[in-house]
Amino acid sequence: LIKHISDIELNDPFVIKMEKTLTAVKNMFKAKRVSFLNLQNGNPINPIVVKDDDAKEFHYNPIMKDIIYSDPYISSSINQNKYVEINKEFLMKSYPEVYQALIQEEDCNFSLMTWNIENVRYFLVIEDYDVILKDKIAYQIIYNYLFFSIRSFLYNNELYKLGNTDMLTGLMNRNKYNYDISESYNKELQNIGVVFLDLDRLKDINDNFGHRMGDKLIVAVSKILREEFPDASVYRTGGDEFIVVNSNID
Repeated sequence: LIKHISDIELNDPFVIKMEKTLTAVKNMFKAKRVSFLNLQNGNPINPIVVKDDDAKEFHYNPIMKDIIYSDPYISSSINQNKYVEINKEFLMKSYPEVYQALIQEEDCNFSLMTWNIENVRYFLVIEDYDVILKDKIAYQIIYNYLFFSIRSFLYNNELYKLGNTDMLTGLMNRNKYNYDISESYNKELQNIGVVFLDLDRLKDINDNFGHRMGDKLIVAVSKILREEFPDASVYRTGGDEFIVVNSNID
């Protein structure tokens, strides 16, 4: 697990980091599918999935959800941020109807790890796997390692957003523009379109109508640029300055 996760680069986007992590978990357990998601109102949000070619896409079984939240042992473990293994033997003994339903979907083993990070509940689901760890300490080590890795990924992802995003408009900022331009020197770019734009008389608007009105103008122009250049990189590089770069135009 550590060997595979060590391939993660600091600048990798969060989704790429999680896909590499899930791939490492999938290989270690010889699983058919591993998923990572968080829940809002009991519904999965943006699951990240790695799977075998013949495995189905992510499927959130509502019957399993009822077990997760109603079974005293499972719900207690989740509330205490402990790992939970819901395997074939457990389902056959406690929930035979669910077991039959899962067998039809070829989900014979089902391990669930859950964390509460910054008041958000995250789930990592390992399905239909061959390697079953008998030692609970081994599970706990894996659980703790993934907990700190995921928390670090989330934290670094938030720092990356703060460092590369203009807070007023949500566009990329000058820092991100400078980085992208320096990175483009190493790429073979063929057709590039560039727009340099500044807002005339923004100071007059701020002086006469207040900075709130000036901010509204900046936000409105940002929205227009995103709509007009949906496939391009749009940056706010200064108070009234914008740059649009499209590296794939005809």
